[in-house]
Amino acid sequence: MTEETTEPGGRAQLKCDWCGWPFTPPKATGRMPRYCRRSCRQRAYEARQTQEAVAAAVLRRTKGQPPVRSAVPAGAELEGAESLPLF
Repeated sequence: MTEETTEPGGRAQLKCDWCGWPFTPPKATGRMPRYCRRSCRQRAYEARQTQEAVAAAVLRRTKGQPPVRSAVPAGAELEGAESLPLF
């Protein structure tokens, strides 16, 4: 959600939900905007649509398949795991 702070003039200073850039809302009344520009609003919409499409595809793909189980038994310790490279 948009973070709000107050700038010296008394108007709210908001932080864009998409890019994180601080901005001052264009009006002092009405609903507070979540995004600093229309392009940020559009990118957020596209990201939500992509996320929903991927989630739907995963559900379609995994429907009827058993849940994935770990190859490592619960409580087992991995020896030498500290020396493995992290990607």
